[in-house]
Amino acid sequence: NYSTISWSTSGDGSFTNGNALNAIYHIGPLDKTNGLVQLTISVNGLAQCPTLIVTDMMTLTIDPLPVANAGQDIPLCHGQIAQLNGSAQHYSNVQWTSTGNGLFSDNSILNPTYTPGSNDVLSGTVKLILTVHGNLKCQSEINRDTLVISIFSLPTAVISGSASICEADTASIIVHLTGTAPWSITYTDGTTQTTINNIGFNPFILQVNPSVTTSYTLTAVSDAHCTGTSYTGTAMVTVHPKPLIFDVTVTDGGAYCEGGAGVSIVLGGSQMGISYQLLMGGIPTGNPQPDRKSTRLNSS
Repeated sequence: NYSTISWSTSGDGSFTNGNALNAIYHIGPLDKTNGLVQLTISVNGLAQCPTLIVTDMMTLTIDPLPVANAGQDIPLCHGQIAQLNGSAQHYSNVQWTSTGNGLFSDNSILNPTYTPGSNDVLSGTVKLILTVHGNLKCQSEINRDTLVISIFSLPTAVISGSASICEADTASIIVHLTGTAPWSITYTDGTTQTTINNIGFNPFILQVNPSVTTSYTLTAVSDAHCTGTSYTGTAMVTVHPKPLIFDVTVTDGGAYCEGGAGVSIVLGGSQMGISYQLLMGGIPTGNPQPDRKSTRLNSS
């Protein structure tokens, strides 16, 4: 016993076929936020009662859909265990799954730990998926979110390149590195530890100038991602002292007559184990002379 029908809402949704009994209501953003909305149907009477309007109202309760958040991607060093920190809204239960072969401490909670498996380590990455199921009237609804764990090998360092130098000279020793730049290394000379940061190339050439014979070893290495546990090798730098300086004297003030016997060039002393060579115009002349209390280098 009606002539026309109309639907109205207390929210911000809209109707399809809003002048029909079986209208469809499209929920608006404000409806979702409020969680409910009142829908009213109004009918006008027939020709005998044109001014009669009858209304009825219903409350539509809107249960929210589940929302999953697996968390941020995780960089992991070889041998470490990942702590997951997932979150979810409007859910009844959760489940973690992996594209690899690692193990969860408990895949039915939001914050389990994950131990990478051998396949995960071999590939270097693994995806973890958090799936949540809805609650109330939305238990059949699911939502998923994914994070990526990147697994990095531990860096290593090997020191080598033993050398023999004179006192006050510089020696080069080599550090071979694995991993991802930039690196940091710490080495020791047996007394003092020294750290070098932001190494951008491999191998790294280390310049040292010890005052005495010194053995160098590594005590730490790290790269852009991880701290290593393997730092091996030894570099031995042998330091030889420079010869002592002695006065040089020449007989007769260095003057002699043409055709004469010449003069003697003599060192005021010598050092054990050192030989001495006279140079004339930068060119060796005569034979090297061994150490002795007073060394005659040459006469001419």
